[in-house]
Amino acid sequence: MRLVPIALAFSVLLAGAAAAEGCSADVAPATVVVRASDAIARVRVLGAVPGGAPPGRVTVEVLEVLKGRLGGRVLTVAGRLVARAPSAARPSPYDQLDCARAGGCGGCFAYDYILGQEYLFLLKGGTPYWAPLAPVNEAISGPGDPWVRWVQEELWRW
Repeated sequence: MRLVPIALAFSVLLAGAAAAEGCSADVAPATVVVRASDAIARVRVLGAVPGGAPPGRVTVEVLEVLKGRLGGRVLTVAGRLVARAPSAARPSPYDQLDCARAGGCGGCFAYDYILGQEYLFLLKGGTPYWAPLAPVNEAISGPGDPWVRWVQEELWRW
């Protein structure tokens, strides 16, 4: 019967459309994400790791640890190098992922990184990809960046 293949094709299309809608998750406030993280580190992107499944992997150098402990001075996380990631200036605290950097928030996390750029990683279980749509790997301008300063002040509060 022809109805079974048509119904199957229709269900596959619906499943694909649901997946393409992007991430639908409750966003934890920045104060909660900062407190719940195991470690917080200012890092600089060193390069891409050859091979691997999408989105790929990048290595980052740990420049400063603001909270917790890390196993080394170099971390490898999921991600891909891009020539330039758009970003809009916004006030701290960041209560949500920078959707411009995430390509319009099509997913739960931003995987785009610029070679040599600094980021503030809020890690749990060794990864910044644990709190959907939260600012767990935001691009920063250095140790004096407003987001870094806000996170430091939040850590001092408790």
